[in-house]
Amino acid sequence: MGGIVKLALAVLAEVTTFERVRKRVPRIAIAALLVVLAFATVAGAFGCAIAALWIWLLPLVGPWGAPLICAGVLVLIAAALVGGGYCLARRRGGSKTVSGVLAAAIESGDFAPLIHEHKWLLLALAALSGVAAAEKVGKTARRKR
Repeated sequence: MGGIVKLALAVLAEVTTFERVRKRVPRIAIAALLVVLAFATVAGAFGCAIAALWIWLLPLVGPWGAPLICAGVLVLIAAALVGGGYCLARRRGGSKTVSGVLAAAIESGDFAPLIHEHKWLLLALAALSGVAAAEKVGKTARRKR
């Protein structure tokens, strides 16, 4: 019985994942393009800010000091970004994700804690799946007419 439940859950997860991915791929591609354009715009704005700093510093510190100060600012920003990335990469612990909890429940075969912890979510998902199944049946019935 436990093997059938595991198999059914795995098949259900795969089917719903493929269907969602197929519907969302165009929107994700457009969103990724917009994010890349936003990063390019931010990079251009950052370059303009450094150029403005250089122009402002030129009369104050001379032709040698302005580029050195701008380079120092860039090095400090790069160090802060690398330090932040290092901290994020080295972070350990934290709570399990929902998929991790589901995978652990599937492996152990004990769904009681998972159901007890997420009963409202499971009831909402059951209601939504019933609505989706009814809609699919209704569409096929209308096509046959």
